[in-house]
Amino acid sequence: MRASCLLAMLTFVLSRDLCRYRTTVTMAVSAWWHGIHPGYYLSFLTIPPTVMAEDAMKNAFRSKTNSAQQKIYDWVNWFFKMRSFDYMAMGFLLLRFDYTINYWSSIYFVVHIYTVIFLVIGHVFAPKEPMRARDARSSGDASGETEGSKKSD
Repeated sequence: MRASCLLAMLTFVLSRDLCRYRTTVTMAVSAWWHGIHPGYYLSFLTIPPTVMAEDAMKNAFRSKTNSAQQKIYDWVNWFFKMRSFDYMAMGFLLLRFDYTINYWSSIYFVVHIYTVIFLVIGHVFAPKEPMRARDARSSGDASGETEGSKKSD
């Protein structure tokens, strides 16, 4: 199967059913595409939580800053992203599960730890949603469509 066909099928399926999990599914397929080595799966499946942590921190802090602070935030974000890539690249280089875990444990799973810390901080300091927006989202989407009025396939 060609990569373009696989990508087209995934795009269709993910846009309909698995929108919430699209990054995780994409990374799992990418790991499968690269081969059967566990290091690929360890590396690719570390990406979704790091992306979630990055988004949580961005939502919590970047919009509240001025231009100079945004440049500092962007540099710090870039720095942590590059260190995450360095960390995850070891799965590609070592390939084996035990070698990759052994290396990550030798540096105390630092990326996994700061990912969890950034997720918690991002959620604690996230801007609070107005009650009306939360109620509208829980009863339907932004267009006012409710569960009962949605068309079924």
